Amino acid sequence: MGDLKQVLTLPKIKLASATKIVKWGDHWLLTTTLKNDTKTPAFNVRLKVVGTKDGKRILPVIYSNNYITLLPGEQQIITMELKNEDTRGEKPAVTIEGFNLK
Repeated sequence: MGDLKQVLTLPKIKLASATKIVKWGDHWLLTTTLKNDTKTPAFNVRLKVVGTKDGKRILPVIYSNNYITLLPGEQQIITMELKNEDTRGEKPAVTIEGFNLK
């Protein structure tokens, strides 16, 4: 593996994102579109499903992808599915974290 010291110098950026949330029977389907409109790679981007009121993580969740890197101009759509019984009565929401995200 190469030297990754340059990753530590990446500027902080903000990704464009939009999430669609649909309750489907006894399941929730969340679809998040991420786009990197900056000139800097977004490194190690992670999505989490949380409750809208308490902000606590909801598990288990099936992700189509997670822990991704988005290069400048790149876009990715990620789907997440979870059972309603696992939401503790909360509507789910998505939070986005990453190594160099604001």
